[in-house]
Amino acid sequence: MDATSPTVLLFHIILLFFILPFASPAQSSPNITLGSSLSPQPNSNSIWALSPSGDFAFGFLPLEPGLFLLAIWFAKLPSNTVVWSANTVDNAAVVQEGSRVELMSSGRLSLLNNTGQEVWFADPGSNIVTNGAMLDTGNY
Repeated sequence: MDATSPTVLLFHIILLFFILPFASPAQSSPNITLGSSLSPQPNSNSIWALSPSGDFAFGFLPLEPGLFLLAIWFAKLPSNTVVWSANTVDNAAVVQEGSRVELMSSGRLSLLNNTGQEVWFADPGSNIVTNGAMLDTGNY
């Protein structure tokens, strides 16, 4: 049978359809390295991490001029529906321009206001953190 015959071509196409569902896509967004930081940008979403599917984003959302919320939101929705935000004991940790979120070398994720004071953190405890990444589950 000739390699260009319709039967061989059909066989390859059918084989491709059986193999494709088992192929796993590569992660499209890079990991966030220890020591990295992000500051909010005026008048736009400041995205630090995007999930591989692009469904979720992690970064700063502008609330009003000069005020920002560290959050995870549905990235594909135009309304930026928040699914998580950094919260203090009393309310959401709203910060001003000049603030930053940093993945410390210790693995601690820290939100610092525009004077450098820590207003929120997530401590890994005894877990060893080597990087950060936004997952398709909506978890960072």
